[in-house]
Order: sequence, then C-alpha cells, then structure tokens
Amino acid sequence: MVASPSYGGEEAKQRFIDSVYNFAVSGHNDPKAAVLPVITYFSGTAGPTYSSTLFYNGNSTHPAVLGDFLGDILTPDNSSRQRFHMLPIYANKEAMLIAHDMFFELANATFKDTPGGIIGFAFNPITSAFLAATNARPGALQGIDESPACWIEQTYSWTDEADDQVFHTFISEFNTRVREIVEPMGALYPFCYLNEADVGQPVFESYPAGNLDRLKEIRNKYDPARVFTDLMPGGFKVADA
Repeated sequence: MVASPSYGGEEAKQRFIDSVYNFAVSGHNDPKAAVLPVITYFSGTAGPTYSSTLFYNGNSTHPAVLGDFLGDILTPDNSSRQRFHMLPIYANKEAMLIAHDMFFELANATFKDTPGGIIGFAFNPITSAFLAATNARPGALQGIDESPACWIEQTYSWTDEADDQVFHTFISEFNTRVREIVEPMGALYPFCYLNEADVGQPVFESYPAGNLDRLKEIRNKYDPARVFTDLMPGGFKVADA
C-alpha cells in the first residue's frame, strides 16, 4: 500500500470524480497500480467525505499513475494527529469493567469540545494457547506470562493542534488512575506489546532480565558506536532499555 489519504468534503467532489475517471480510462497504462476510492457519509454531518486507498506493486512512493490522488489533482488532508497507548491486563472481568467504565466516563467529560476527535478502546483477547505457542518458538525472547490476558489498545485521533494537550492529559490521567486500581488487584499484566505501545512505555524492559541482557550484548557486538541505533530516529531502543 502506498497511502490512504483523505481529501475533505463537498469541496473535493469534482476533483475526486475527475481523478477516478482518469484512472478508469488510463490506469491500465501501469498495471502495477490499484485504487480503492471511497465516499463516506457519517450520520449527522453536512455531507460526504472523500478518501482513497492506493496500492502499487513497486518501489515508487509517488508513481505517476497515482499522481491525481497524491496531489496532482486531489490534495490529501494533513490527516489526523494520533497516539496509541497500551494497557495490558489479565483476563479479569472486574478489571475489564473498571477499565471500560473509567475510560468512557472520563472521555465523555473530556472530549465534548474537541471536534474531529476519535478515540478507541480495543480489548484484544490473548489466549493461553497463543502465548504458549509464542514462547515455544526457537529464539523467543519475550518470556510472556501464559495466563489469559487482554492487551487493551487505546487509539486517539484528532485534527486540531490546539487539542494536543487535551489528549495528552487524558492519556496520562486515565492510565495513571486505572493502573492505581488494577495493579493492587493483581490484574496488571507484566508485558508491553511493542506494536501497541506508546512513547515511554516499557517495551524491552518487560522482557525477562536475562533476555534483555542478551539483546544488549548482541547490539553492543554489532553496533558498538550506536551508528545504526541512532540512524533510526525515535522508536524503542534496546540500548536505552
């Protein structure tokens, strides 16, 4: 997939139709490309919104055949500001209800004046069999507790920079409060899944100490000067765990 841009509302209609028409007529000139153009209507809004999902079987991030959808005719929105945060808990009904109710009660009180804001709370159920199979794989480093769990993925999306602090404060306040309740219950799960973790969450720190030490030894052996470690900005670093 190359991109999944949005283009806005009614003002994008004609340009959207033009772009779809052009691809229908001439897209065969580069058969490595595909387009999924979508028009969406949300109940209660003034009109439809226009977006697309763009595919290209090649190395180009801006192939000419998709140019209309990437700025030549349609101008993609700057998209949303986003954060993810993980709350890992054991499969404990009481803890699950506490987390659910606290999240949406606080959200209802917090996001009344943040247009364009969307939040999600995904209860990802993780079975013992899945975890046992993960640990059984050669080279498995995570050493995950094989008890049934829910890795709760929080997703936050908003459009206005002025609302940054509202969302950042919510994330901090909710997760601090819910952990203060579920941890004494013994319901806080001791593993942080990298793909759902937020900046600052203890990903590699949740690995068994011996395994983390081994990862650090390997990193130190092959990148002692941190060349490759620091060439990749941001992210989670074994060196800093």
